[in-house]
Amino acid sequence: MKVNTKQRKKARKGFEDVFGKEELIQRMFHIIQTRKQGLDVFIREPCVMLTEAIMDIKREERLSPEYQPLSSDVYKWAYQAGSVYIGD
Repeated sequence: MKVNTKQRKKARKGFEDVFGKEELIQRMFHIIQTRKQGLDVFIREPCVMLTEAIMDIKREERLSPEYQPLSSDVYKWAYQAGSVYIGD
């Protein structure tokens, strides 16, 4: 079996684990009906989760898991303004 076939099967299994087989079938049917718009909606949720995970990892690298600064010259602020764009 080719490597990309194995990767697709692994990805499908992951989606089935996350959404459940019936929910995944319904979402795929919706994507087929609505084309790009449906695909954008389907992809948005995992993209948001991945983006949040990356931001959490970066914050923990700078501050520690408890959000306390690791060095005395780093100060904790509420947030930094900005946007992350996903899709169109």
